[in-house]
Amino acid sequence: MPLPLHESLGALAQRFKNISCVALCGTYDEVLTHFKKAARRKTLLWLGSSIGNCSTSDACKFLSNIVDRALVPNDAIIVGMDRKKDPKVIMDAYHDSQKVTDEFELNALSHVNNVIADTVAMLKGSTSPDPSVDGLFDVSKFDYTGDYDEVTGRHSAYLRALEDVAIRWPRELLNTVKSICGSDADLVLKQGEQIFIEASYKFGKAAPEILARDSGLTHSVEWTDSRGYYTLNLFRKPLATMSPLSSELTSENINAIQYGAPTDHAHRLSTLFGNVVTTRQPSAIPRVSEWKHMWSVWDALTLSIISKEKLFCRPIDLRHPFIFYLGHLPAFADIHMSRAESAPLTEPVSYAEWFERGIDPNIEDPTICHSHSTPPADWPEI
Repeated sequence: MPLPLHESLGALAQRFKNISCVALCGTYDEVLTHFKKAARRKTLLWLGSSIGNCSTSDACKFLSNIVDRALVPNDAIIVGMDRKKDPKVIMDAYHDSQKVTDEFELNALSHVNNVIADTVAMLKGSTSPDPSVDGLFDVSKFDYTGDYDEVTGRHSAYLRALEDVAIRWPRELLNTVKSICGSDADLVLKQGEQIFIEASYKFGKAAPEILARDSGLTHSVEWTDSRGYYTLNLFRKPLATMSPLSSELTSENINAIQYGAPTDHAHRLSTLFGNVVTTRQPSAIPRVSEWKHMWSVWDALTLSIISKEKLFCRPIDLRHPFIFYLGHLPAFADIHMSRAESAPLTEPVSYAEWFERGIDPNIEDPTICHSHSTPPADWPEI
């Protein structure tokens, strides 16, 4: 276990003696599936405001990945979100008078210098950084700057060249540079030219509800500080959802996620958010994802309303047992789709006969029933 993780775990275990602490070392993708193995209901904590590193579409995808890989129904996740606020407050936070943020962002160039020196040394078979490539980027020739877009709620951070700068790549890396950039020529930055470092997104008030809907969660509770600058949001994974899918998000909805404002700039969304904004028109023919979603709702309803031991009981003597109603809609749909496509029925084909028609008493004489499916000697197990 890496020392920082060991130290963090030790501090938590010491402070919260009534909680069992276990460390998992890895990327999000590597550790997410471990959470799904938990026998008890669980709550994940994603504190801070790391979700702000994601654009709206990426935040939806990230949460969806957590839902699919780490959560089971009734599990929860608490997510910290930075609220959209006065632009001056945003700019002051990212451009503090003590220049702490400046040092942090400029350190990126120092880190690049270290990585390149270590890489060249490794290629030469040396165990120590190569002094010949020390200071590939002269940090003193750059400063930190940024801007905030009120429409998108996005703060962008840049490193700006204070004078014309030429970056000469070590010959050991020329092939790699050419494969990435298409050329191994020196990198020339003109005075005032900027290197993009990172973006941080702020979210409007409607964001939690819309993100929940698009990632298969429900938004249960929101806690905020006294100024409304920051929120903690409790999301739960339901058995099933009846919410529209992500492709049905409109420009108004997307606007509300990060802007919390009217749609004055909705025309910019198609370029800002790519595949999240859709022009797809409603269709009577469901896509595969919509079809799967509909049946997941059906399964959640039918398998939770009636307990398993009651499925083979009859609601009244003249009706089929409850299990018939679980198979009725799927069988009926299969019969009609097979007819429309001139395709064979789904196996086992006996289900079409068993589940096609229910028992309907004659209105004139309730003791007589209309024709109905012939029930099997033994209904199939769930």
